[in-house]
Parts: sequence; C-alpha cells; structure tokens
Amino acid sequence: IDVVWRASSEDDLMLRPEVEALVAQRKGRLHFVVGSRKFANLDVKTLRDLVPHLKHTEVFLCGPDAVVNQAIESCRALGVDEHRIHHEQFAF
Repeated sequence: IDVVWRASSEDDLMLRPEVEALVAQRKGRLHFVVGSRKFANLDVKTLRDLVPHLKHTEVFLCGPDAVVNQAIESCRALGVDEHRIHHEQFAF
C-alpha cells in the first residue's frame, strides 16, 4: 500500500500519527506532498517518483475538485486503466 497525502501545510496533517500507524500496520509507505498547489501537486512527475508502479495498482482519490482532477489526469497519463481509478471529490 502506498498512501500519498497532499496537504497545503503541516498544520493540515492533524491525523498524521493515526495514519502513520495504519499504514505501518499494513507494511505500506506513506508519502507527503506538502505546500501550495502551485509547488506541491499531484502531477505526473510527482506521482511517478513516489509510486513508480502506479500503472499496475488500484488508485483511490479523495479531495478537493482541483486536486482530484489533476491526480486523475496524471494517473491517465501514467497509463492507469480508467476502471482502476476510484475517486470522491468535494468543493470548498
């Protein structure tokens, strides 16, 4: 399991200890992409660098429209089959 957590700032990682424990329990890897959307985003390069095997996985996305839409486009560009991309979006 690879979990990519995109946040605007360290303050947005309130549940970090709990998420770290869950990911460790499942022998997964937790990746953080922290900063403004202008500099810290889920573009093709970022996802390829963090999860090189992404093309062969199920992808679950949840977040604001703009972030999820970018991640979906990046996944498509990296060759993830459409039926392997699952998402839930919200606006704020």
